[in-house]
Amino acid sequence: MDQESGLSAFAPAFLGLASNLLVDRIVVEGATYARRTGVSAPVRAMSSLMLLDQGAMTVTELAAALGMTHAGAIKASRQLIDAGLVERMADPGDRRRKPLGLTREGRKSAAEARRFIELARHAYVALFEEIGVDLYSAIQAMNAALDRQGFDQRLAEAAAQIARTTPQA
Repeated sequence: MDQESGLSAFAPAFLGLASNLLVDRIVVEGATYARRTGVSAPVRAMSSLMLLDQGAMTVTELAAALGMTHAGAIKASRQLIDAGLVERMADPGDRRRKPLGLTREGRKSAAEARRFIELARHAYVALFEEIGVDLYSAIQAMNAALDRQGFDQRLAEAAAQIARTTPQA
C-alpha cells in the first residue's frame, strides 16, 4: 500500500504531509533541471541568494525578509557560504553586525537564479491553469485566514463541534 492511499481516508488532515511531499518533489525535479542547464545555485537557497543580490543582510534580516525561522535562514546561508556564493562581511558602523554579501561567483549565480525563477513562474502558471487552481493565491488566502484565527483555535472548535454532535454512551 502506498503512502497516499493509506492516508487518503484522513484527507485533508494530512495536508502538511502532502504539501511537504509536493515541495520535496518540486525541489528535486527543479534541481535536476537546474543542474542540467548549468545553474549552480542550490534550489532551496535561491530566494536567499536573490535577496542578497539586492544588498547585504544579516541572517536575522534574511529570516525576516523571507518569513522563515532563524534556523532556516542559517541553513540556507550555510549552503550559500559552502558553495562559495556568499561570504560574511564586516559592518564598519557596528563591529558586532556580520552581514552576508554575495561573492563575485554569487552575483553570477544570482543572475542564473533570477532566470531560473522566471522559468519556474511560467511553469507554475501553466500548471495552475492545468489543475484549475492558483495554488499560490490559495496558500496566501489560507495564511490570511490562519492569521484571523489560528489552526489551534480551529482544532478546538472542531473538537467542540464533534463533542456537541456525538451521542453520549
